[in-house]
Amino acid sequence: MIIRRYLVREIALPFLVVTAILLVIFASHRIALLLADALSSGLSGRVVAILLGLKLIASLDILLPISLYLGTLIAFGRLYSDREMTVLAACGLSERQILGAVLGLAVGFAILVAVLSMFVKPWAAHMADSVRHQAESSAGVAGISPGRFHELIGGRGVVYVAGLGAQEREMRDIFVHMRSKGIDQVYVARKGYHYLDEQTGRHAIVLENGHRYDSDASGSVYRVVRYDKLTTWLQRASQDSFVHQRIAAPTLKLLRSTNRWDIAEFQWRLSMPLATVILVLLAVPLSRMNPRQGKYARVFTAILVYAVYYNLLGVAKSWVERGKLPVDPGLGVVHGLMLLVAIVLLLQPWLSLRWSRSGSTA
Repeated sequence: MIIRRYLVREIALPFLVVTAILLVIFASHRIALLLADALSSGLSGRVVAILLGLKLIASLDILLPISLYLGTLIAFGRLYSDREMTVLAACGLSERQILGAVLGLAVGFAILVAVLSMFVKPWAAHMADSVRHQAESSAGVAGISPGRFHELIGGRGVVYVAGLGAQEREMRDIFVHMRSKGIDQVYVARKGYHYLDEQTGRHAIVLENGHRYDSDASGSVYRVVRYDKLTTWLQRASQDSFVHQRIAAPTLKLLRSTNRWDIAEFQWRLSMPLATVILVLLAVPLSRMNPRQGKYARVFTAILVYAVYYNLLGVAKSWVERGKLPVDPGLGVVHGLMLLVAIVLLLQPWLSLRWSRSGSTA
């Protein structure tokens, strides 16, 4: 019990430091994307701050496992470099007993990560979508303000709104110009309103009682079409929007689904707590080193191992979605492989001893 508390204290400091560093890196990356998005979508600073907070919460299920992994590796590296592992071994404490003490911590973290991955992350993703949609709706169509020309997404044209109406989302004197297959199309309407598709996240302007003018390359108008109502989509539904919907989907809904994409997402969520335990199993043998090497000697190797593990999970998830990998075992193949690697590394001293004895006997 005393040894377990001691090991937990040793792991706690590097764990907290690594977590703080990763959060700063992640926040810096996300805030740059959110600020760029705010300029194009008209999001306020308050909305950006809320979205950043929700993104940070949603990232914890990925950041905590690697933080515990590196924290364990650095803590054990210090014990090896300061020869404390030698002292513990001399006191009769085996690596198996040390591993058992650390596994208790890993299982506790795995339960926390499971809650984050299964419930907190989907909630945070759903809340981020709601906040964004509400902010964009109140700000107009993806940040379009009256009295200015705005380029449509993808450079497909421009839109101009002279003013806003008395009712919510209502617009007055709308001008839209788009070019498609060598044809210039100009849409003019006295009034219209903003429409946001909640399912796909696509924005549109619905024009009422207006005209469409088609012209060729010379600028000559050859067709005029009158319409009562016309919906002009400002952006296509992207694959990312559907992926984000799946991230925000409740876990129980994914569990009941027979769709390969939903099954892959559920397996991904389940992978985070499993990876937490397996990474700690990997950290213990990876931290073995000569006292002269220093406690950070194996950090680079550990990061490479994590990168391989994480990328293999990503590839397996993609293969499950596309039908290249059966849903059973699905991502379990990667976990099984990494667990086997961890077991081999843990047994390496015993295997080396057996081989050396068999060689000397021969």
